[in-house]
Amino acid sequence: MTAFLREREMGFDASRLGFPSVANCLALCYVTPNGLFGLHNNGAMTPQTRAERATAFGNWVMNHANYAKGTRLYGVTFAANNRYSASPDAEWAEELAVFATALGFSGKLRGYDLRNGVTTNSAYVEYRWAGEKAEIWYAPWTNQAMTTGPATNPTFQGFIANRRIGGNDLVLLEQKPAVVTSVAMGALTRAHSVRLRG
Repeated sequence: MTAFLREREMGFDASRLGFPSVANCLALCYVTPNGLFGLHNNGAMTPQTRAERATAFGNWVMNHANYAKGTRLYGVTFAANNRYSASPDAEWAEELAVFATALGFSGKLRGYDLRNGVTTNSAYVEYRWAGEKAEIWYAPWTNQAMTTGPATNPTFQGFIANRRIGGNDLVLLEQKPAVVTSVAMGALTRAHSVRLRG
């Protein structure tokens, strides 16, 4: 089964994570011996918001019942034409490094730039667990039909909510009442990641 993650949703699945509509987002995947942890990180482009998002994700992952020390951290995005500006590879590696620090991870950072294989401005991204690594698959996203329903295991999915309370910006973890349970996707293409660190 696949855990599908929409914007600011994070989740765990033993074998697959799916990210509908990755445009200027980063589809993040942390590979562990027990499976895959992911975050659909949209926005969060300033150092402060990246650090907040990374801390929230790192805390959620490391306190999860299926947590184990990871072996790879991946980030898939439209690096050069959507998410980053002047030095896409450096900014890309920098963003992944913020998440790696929050996870206490010093290993390999890898990624795939969707502009190398997708001609639309949005893509569906899927990670498949492969031991110490993950396979990356993708397809153009053209508003495919999605089915939603209650989470079969609520502890396997969460949502990073930004709230302003009493004049302070807070990052809260919430459970969503409904999650994506299936996506109408056609054939996917296998991507080969590039090394961003390690």
